[in-house]
Amino acid sequence: MRQCRNGGWIKGSTASLFMVCMGKENLCLRSGTAGTGKGMVITVKELDFNAEDLILHKVLWLIRIGDYKKLDAYIQHNQTSCFWHSVAVAYYSVRMARFLHLKCNYECLAVGALLHDYVFYDWHEKDKSHRFHGLRHPKTAWHNALKIKNLDKLEDDIIRKHMFPLTPYPPVYKESIIVCLVDKACSLYEISNRNAYQGLTRKYAAYLMIA
Repeated sequence: MRQCRNGGWIKGSTASLFMVCMGKENLCLRSGTAGTGKGMVITVKELDFNAEDLILHKVLWLIRIGDYKKLDAYIQHNQTSCFWHSVAVAYYSVRMARFLHLKCNYECLAVGALLHDYVFYDWHEKDKSHRFHGLRHPKTAWHNALKIKNLDKLEDDIIRKHMFPLTPYPPVYKESIIVCLVDKACSLYEISNRNAYQGLTRKYAAYLMIA
């Protein structure tokens, strides 16, 4: 295993994605500062990277700095846990942005999507504190995310506004608009499919030790 530049551990061939800082491959990594919007800024001509590796890197990093793995204990929709819902939203958000050839901050897109539902309760349980979950959980996720990292302005917007139009303020960045749309698509898919994301689960389970 090798240690990633921005935290977390990767295994085997996954490491190849993060060894491209010398300008010999298509991915351009730049260190970012919270609130600046700078980070993994990838131009339209630099989109040849593995979305699965990017998401895995960030998931492992979040597991190391926080309680991210605990999300697997809470159901999101049907039989899909909050953990796998968040991983799927992040993965398909990155895939969509790349498919559309968008010039955006893929690092913030991935992290914001992974943290958009960073809440530790089962909203299906009958409890007064779970009332109006759809309206309230973005703020809860935002507070929880702030406990483990300083949020970039893009990550902030993704987390707080992903439930629009249930929440009053619309997302204002490309990254947050994408997550808002993908989150709804994934939710509908999970509701109609008891075994959603089997492919992603098989790819990641060995690394994350989550069945």
